[in-house]
Amino acid sequence: MSRDSRSARLKGESAETLTVTTGDSAENIDLDSAFEKKERRRPTAKGAVVFAGSSTIRFWSTLARDIAPLPAVQRGFGGNRPKSVAQMQQLYDTLLTRLHDRLPRARIVVLATFPSPLNARRAGEIEAVNEYLRETVENKPWLDLLDGNEALKTASGDPDRSLFRLDRVHLNKEGYARWAQILRPKLLAHWREKLN
Repeated sequence: MSRDSRSARLKGESAETLTVTTGDSAENIDLDSAFEKKERRRPTAKGAVVFAGSSTIRFWSTLARDIAPLPAVQRGFGGNRPKSVAQMQQLYDTLLTRLHDRLPRARIVVLATFPSPLNARRAGEIEAVNEYLRETVENKPWLDLLDGNEALKTASGDPDRSLFRLDRVHLNKEGYARWAQILRPKLLAHWREKLN
């Protein structure tokens, strides 16, 4: 299947899908190959909430339960985290533009990047990326940013180690459940708005 026909298929099948991405998406994302294989196996239903991103989404094994009653579709794929704020900004510009071009009727919601215990020393850089995203969404009606990061911090503002796996990068089940408590009502409001 050609790249053009894959793009058309994705665009046609998911035209009204609310799309959610995370801050740890891969560099040089090939959206066609990242989604095509999963779309062939299990096509996305019209009106579904598609969670797209790398390991944060891929490892979210309780996504459907945590986000219920939203009709969640998991589209996680692997990749490496960009190394600098500029690279992350460029990644977001590219990724969001490509998603919007393919799904022009979709409401795209970006989940703010959260610091983990392993990358806590980069909290300032992560916040700079989140601030860049806040500025980016201001003049794009199809784009929004949801920040559930407070749910993952201790009272002192540090990443709560008890909410992360032993690798100190990825959330554990309790971390995902806590994150979802903040994200679910906001996503539900977006989803209902889109359907009206």
